[in-house]
Amino acid sequence: MILDQILMAFLKRLVKRKWIQIKKTVRRFLINQYGMDAKIIKNGNEKILVKDVILIGTALFKFQPKGLVLNFYGHPSWAATDLKIRYFLRYLLVKLRLSRVSKIKTVNFLYHPFKGNYFHFVVQQILYFAAFERLNLSAPIFTGLNKSGLKPWQKRYLELLEIDTFQFLEVSTNYRIQELVVLPEMPALRYNKQLLNSFRNRILKSLACSQDFRKSDFSKRVLISRADATNRQIKNEHELLNFLEPFGFEKIVLSQLNVDQQVALFHKAEVIIAPHGAGNTNLLYCQPWVHFIELRLNQSGQADDYYEKMTEILELKYTPLFCKKVDDQGNMTSDASLILNELRKNDLIKPIVR
Repeated sequence: MILDQILMAFLKRLVKRKWIQIKKTVRRFLINQYGMDAKIIKNGNEKILVKDVILIGTALFKFQPKGLVLNFYGHPSWAATDLKIRYFLRYLLVKLRLSRVSKIKTVNFLYHPFKGNYFHFVVQQILYFAAFERLNLSAPIFTGLNKSGLKPWQKRYLELLEIDTFQFLEVSTNYRIQELVVLPEMPALRYNKQLLNSFRNRILKSLACSQDFRKSDFSKRVLISRADATNRQIKNEHELLNFLEPFGFEKIVLSQLNVDQQVALFHKAEVIIAPHGAGNTNLLYCQPWVHFIELRLNQSGQADDYYEKMTEILELKYTPLFCKKVDDQGNMTSDASLILNELRKNDLIKPIVR
């Protein structure tokens, strides 16, 4: 039995090593044969123009002496903008003039690999697009999103920003783009205060007449729950809630609220306690004096500080409280005494009346 386990473990490692070698060989072949060197273009702070680009599905190709593929973000896993082998084969057919291609003059590049995620869609796509007034807003937009596959919260954000999906390029069509306008990159580590505030104010102004926004009745103290998620849940959440309820805290599952209600919740909050997650993007709408306590893992590879940087620029009070990891899904338990100490330290321990 033990010998069988040892043999299986050995075979798995052997297959994994061989698979890595195969991938390296294939990549070397593509580079030598087609010049696919995934050349990186650095964005900087100004928009750039890329001339003569072919867009197939969600993969971008450019004719150049040494390579065909561009990566606009500089992140290795995003090279070729979700390049898949079928896209590359379609590219070859286009190159051989065996597949139709629609010619188009100017396109705004607004793509992100994790476009279906609330954080990435808001902060790394539409936030800086909506706030960037120097763009030709009438030009088509490449988002990588299918018009028919938009989620309700995505549709609502586009409505609030008056962005019409008729401008979106269809990902099922091949395009030859004369000028691709690549916007200044907006990774979370380089937030721009002016753009954040411009976007925030635009959303709040658009919600001024929303009944869901104006008449929302949430507690000013909130414990955000990820009970609907498959990872980063607080496993002793019930215990925390029993502890926090006497101090005016209310448990909220953000997926049960629409966009207007989520914005209202964060805009009117006083204290927010939440595990690390995309829903904390709504910190954009908080008042400057709000206290945000982020429950996160201490040893999980979770090195990102998206919300710490965001709260710093928006002048919110930020406190990370590290939790105990309980499984490989990033689920955790939190120490109620640490939360109590933080509330007491900031004079937030007294019960409040809603």
